[in-house]
Amino acid sequence: MLSTIHIKNLAVIREIELQFDCGLTVLTGETGAGKSIVMDALQAILGARVSKDLIRADEKSALVEVSFFFSEETVPEALKPYLLDDMLVLSREIFRDGRNLVKINGSLSNTAELRGLAPYLISIHSQNDNQILFRSEEHFRFLDHFAGATERFLEYESCYRRYREISAEILAVDSKKEQDNSRIDYLKFVLSEIEAANLQPGEEDRLKEIKLLLKHQEKNKENIKTATYALYENEESAYHFVSVAAKALKHAEGFSEIAERLDELRYEIAELSEKIRTSDVKAETEYQNIDDLEDRLGLIYQLKMKYGGTVQSVFDTYERTSRELYEIEHREHHLEELVKQQEVCLAQLTKLSRELTVIRSQYAKKLSDCIQAELRDFMMPNAVFIVELKEESDFRAYGRERVEFLFSANLGLPPAPLSKIASGGEISRVNLALKSVLRGIDPACAFVFDEIDTGISGRAAQKTGEKMFAIASDEKHSQVLCVTHLPQIAAMADQHILVTKEEETGETVTGVSGITGEERISEIARMIGGVAVTEITRQSAEEMLSLAEQFKLEY
Repeated sequence: MLSTIHIKNLAVIREIELQFDCGLTVLTGETGAGKSIVMDALQAILGARVSKDLIRADEKSALVEVSFFFSEETVPEALKPYLLDDMLVLSREIFRDGRNLVKINGSLSNTAELRGLAPYLISIHSQNDNQILFRSEEHFRFLDHFAGATERFLEYESCYRRYREISAEILAVDSKKEQDNSRIDYLKFVLSEIEAANLQPGEEDRLKEIKLLLKHQEKNKENIKTATYALYENEESAYHFVSVAAKALKHAEGFSEIAERLDELRYEIAELSEKIRTSDVKAETEYQNIDDLEDRLGLIYQLKMKYGGTVQSVFDTYERTSRELYEIEHREHHLEELVKQQEVCLAQLTKLSRELTVIRSQYAKKLSDCIQAELRDFMMPNAVFIVELKEESDFRAYGRERVEFLFSANLGLPPAPLSKIASGGEISRVNLALKSVLRGIDPACAFVFDEIDTGISGRAAQKTGEKMFAIASDEKHSQVLCVTHLPQIAAMADQHILVTKEEETGETVTGVSGITGEERISEIARMIGGVAVTEITRQSAEEMLSLAEQFKLEY
């Protein structure tokens, strides 16, 4: 059972702590007092998304802490690994920057784990549930839940989704067939162009280095040519003039020694010139002609410009084009595989839909009868409730049949879709009837009803209070929390909590307190009469409480 809830810095709540008992607990108070914030806190501890705007102004975070107590007989198997001395304590701190600090019995956890535990802890039913009843496309969920077929439907839903995906892919593959031929020609051209270029990783950088080397080599050639020309290879070379000088001095008296030295110099010049000429070292590369190298670099540049701007993008284009060409050329095979997958999926879908149809057909009448019986308890003796199954021509997201609730509140009126004829009060009672029927298969240890009694009054309100007391007295579900504005329901409570709103130091603060005796009489009198509590409304409240106690004793 839900034992305590501690709320701090959440909206108008500065800090409160509530303790809950078994049986029926009601929360009452003026509109805007903060009852809905208590419901928001319960939603938060069950892992729901919480807006940071709910954090109280000027505070960094909000805190919700809830404790549950379980006896050995009532603890669900799914919760046993989490319990500590039969207790389960959940806490969640919500920060303005979006962070959440979640703990389960003191150990760090996360909101996903809270959502996993939620179905076994609290089942919350609000006014929004009434709106779901107006959407006939959601009615199948109630029937499946009643029939215990929810898991079977989830299998069907997964299979249906896969079937739709495969079918869409088949259509996409078929639609591309007409474009394939022209596309194949283009892809083959791209591949052949890149293959013919035979690009190598790092080739462009290597060629640029060779280009610099060849340019340096060309400069060397010019320098060598100038040097050999000046030394030996023309009529005005050093060799020529030294030879002339040597020859002239040979015939001049007294210069024989100098003539010999010039002769030696002449031979040395010839030797140096030959050595310079033959020492022209060429770079060891496949490119000895810079023009060929420039052509290769030009080809690489053209490919880069066509296919992405870099050599790597050219390689990526080749890989991508190869894959696309392979897929197109093997598309027929892929299509055959998809068709086979579709056939297998269709067979499974057919099997699951038939199983769902059988189960739904078996339980539709049972659910109809159960709801009608509950509606009679809600002062609707002539109400007719029918769970109708309409066969669909094809598979739908909900199966091969559409489930729709038909309803008639009065004798002589044919049942019609619930969304078209039910009033606000009637839809609330239908919703309560559904909750009452489905509670037996709900694993939660506590039920919370958040103002779902909208539109109900008088004797119907009294019956609603009695029904909630009955749910709270159930051996399996011995705890019900109800936020209500109806005095008839408040009078049936085993525990009555009053939510108030006060102003303290210039700010609005919510307070809570358990009330009994005169305080409870005054609150129910206020609910009966509004702002002015008179002696008559107090007497009515006392009588209502007395009748409620008598009902409990006789129940």
